[in-house]
Amino acid sequence: MKLLFFSILGLIFFVSIDQSYAQTVNGIMDVVFIDLGSAGDSTLIVFPNGKTMLIDGGLKNGYPNVKSVLDEYNVDTINLMLATHSDRDHVNGLRELLQNGEFQVDEIWVNPIEDTGSTYQEFLTSAEGINVVVATTGKKIELDNTVDAQIISPPDHLIESDGTTATLDNSNSLVTKIVYNDVSFLFTGDATHTTEDWLIANQDSFDSLDVDIMNGLHHGTKYANSENFIQATTPNLVIFSANENNQYGHPHPESIQRYENAGIRTLQTGLVDDIVIQTDGTRCSLLLDGEPEQPCYSGVIVVPEFPLAVIVLVSALVPTILLSKRKTGFI
Repeated sequence: MKLLFFSILGLIFFVSIDQSYAQTVNGIMDVVFIDLGSAGDSTLIVFPNGKTMLIDGGLKNGYPNVKSVLDEYNVDTINLMLATHSDRDHVNGLRELLQNGEFQVDEIWVNPIEDTGSTYQEFLTSAEGINVVVATTGKKIELDNTVDAQIISPPDHLIESDGTTATLDNSNSLVTKIVYNDVSFLFTGDATHTTEDWLIANQDSFDSLDVDIMNGLHHGTKYANSENFIQATTPNLVIFSANENNQYGHPHPESIQRYENAGIRTLQTGLVDDIVIQTDGTRCSLLLDGEPEQPCYSGVIVVPEFPLAVIVLVSALVPTILLSKRKTGFI
């Protein structure tokens, strides 16, 4: 009878394994493109070891959405906060997060542009007591030694503005490349066509621009997301952070058409809610609200729901339970 009790107890323990344990055992990395509606851009990355990085935070009114996702993933500490640039729809939500004090933030990285506007200055004031680092090309993100993550733009000498569609601040948005074994990501903030030109010209310095998944530059503006950049990055999936029928028309139809002409699938947060990617570095799952789990793109399979170790342990326990039942007369 005792054997039966402990077998059942063990079975319950392993079958009811939570997400954080699955990450530790199976090396799962979660990337959540948060739907902020019309409130900008924000992405949460939970590395295989559980460390977290938050890229941008949208507008102030988007903060509840950011907080909801952080709570869903049981995040209490943001190990690295990236403010790609000073636009309100990227930093105001970060300011709100810092002011509310609901989450510990270990370090903040910003781009090199010294914005003196009140919005950005309030963000920096809210970060008082936290180490704020100016990041440029080649700076490594050392949160998890199984993942290669680094800032690939802007360079120390900065990327010039064209005076019209490519502002200095946007052109020098922090651009982050993350490679987890066979699956790679590119996060671009509000990078512009001048950023694209610099990245293409200097891609040999960061092992090429070729990636699997990326967010569309500047919410999908037609003034970036060029055919040359698409050919250089060759993504399999592109995600636009923008709500439906927004005042800027993002993502612009021209950008969508360029990706479609290249056979690349696009998704938009404002149309499908949060967009979640789960990968173990080889397999890759795309999770959309109300839809079955699906491969992130052609050529990969989804990540198993439970780690192999758990399946083996559960399989080993079942015969033990059945044998105990026979001995005790229950079957």
